[in-house]
Amino acid sequence: MFGFGKHFGRGKGFGRGKGLKRQERKRLRNFSSISLLHAKEKRKYRVVSNLNRKTLEMGIYPGVILEVIKHGNEDSNLIVKINDSQIIIPPNVAKDILVD
Repeated sequence: MFGFGKHFGRGKGFGRGKGLKRQERKRLRNFSSISLLHAKEKRKYRVVSNLNRKTLEMGIYPGVILEVIKHGNEDSNLIVKINDSQIIIPPNVAKDILVD
């Protein structure tokens, strides 16, 4: 009907639905990435995936190199350094950022 094909509009990868996240997970299976929440202090990491829009706008996007300045336990905020900027990231956001 209307020449769109039989799968048009069924949530199979169109728009921002679940299909996008599923594709992202498939792409990341081959990497040995960890959550930023489990990263160690005084080490540099490369961001592999970040699905949080607010931190993307702050400059934490895939491919950028960041350094973990301070990381207490899993309940405290992280301080990361990107170039000359330091950013405080809460633990509930840090668990969604994958680094390598």
